Amino acid sequence: MTAALADFFRAFADFSLAPYAPRYDAMTRAAADNAEVMALLAAAPPDTHSPNNLQAAAHYLLLSGVDHPLAAAYEPEFDGDPGPAFCDLLLGHADAVAELLATRVVQTNEVNRTAVIAPLVNWIGATTESPLALIDLGCSAGLNLLFDRYRITIGDASLGPADAGLCLSAENRGGPVETAPAQIGWRRGVDRNPIDATDPDQARWLEALVWPDHPDRLARLRAAIDELRNDPPPLVRADALAGLESALADAPGDLLAVVLTSWVVYYFGDDLRHDFEAALLGAARPTAWLAMEMAGVVPDVDTPPPPDGAGEMSAMTLVTGGADRPVERRFLGWTHPHGAWIDLVV
Repeated sequence: MTAALADFFRAFADFSLAPYAPRYDAMTRAAADNAEVMALLAAAPPDTHSPNNLQAAAHYLLLSGVDHPLAAAYEPEFDGDPGPAFCDLLLGHADAVAELLATRVVQTNEVNRTAVIAPLVNWIGATTESPLALIDLGCSAGLNLLFDRYRITIGDASLGPADAGLCLSAENRGGPVETAPAQIGWRRGVDRNPIDATDPDQARWLEALVWPDHPDRLARLRAAIDELRNDPPPLVRADALAGLESALADAPGDLLAVVLTSWVVYYFGDDLRHDFEAALLGAARPTAWLAMEMAGVVPDVDTPPPPDGAGEMSAMTLVTGGADRPVERRFLGWTHPHGAWIDLVV
């Protein structure tokens, strides 16, 4: 198993890290080359066998006050190889790492994704007279549900309150940006393991998931958590299908139900993807699924070839149905997985 885990770590580094996150890349490759670290991870529950979980366990210990040289890798001015220190911290605190791997899972933490979600929710709102019921599936702490509280700049366009405590931005690589705010009448987050960001320990785990190369992401996350604590959105602990069906039933019937997913359905098996679509599109109410997923995850969408040289990206798609309406599938554009840029066609 350890050899397969090591191969997975190297493949993850090749696909997702270099050159976007060189420190995390070095840490991931060092872990893959260290048999003791791979054995420590192999002993943990299978759903935690990821570089994200291992990096977060180390970062969590640092944020909790553990004094170790690896802390320097999270400073902006760091210029070195964090790999050896990463492995040393993991093995030197193996019991604490094993406990974290047994009890914590990877959660969404990049609030800048809302910078590219917001204009599309606004666009959906502009196409209907109905207010929207937002359902964020795989919501983590529910930060995506609060996009209308943030000030967002996309190219020359600005969205949200000018006096917001958190300012986000994305590069506009094409297409119009809908700035008129959608009318949100109801919202709910659904997650198997929702994060209560009002709890300092749970918030610390969410912070620990931020990669060492991106201190700006950590600052954004902390500002978003401060905003969330003023008025937390309602979150429900449930599996994807049960949570979706419950939310569709509970949302006021006169609202258009808009289900948000951002790199969530990617992790579903084929059967769950089928059941998820069936529940969404067969609902007794009008529904819309706004997806920010890897190309091909949402089936039967006419997706053009990705832009040359854009690197890792997500396809943004919209699927509508419910209430016996004909199902419509539409490609909306490309975006960076963490919301750094957006290229719309709508």
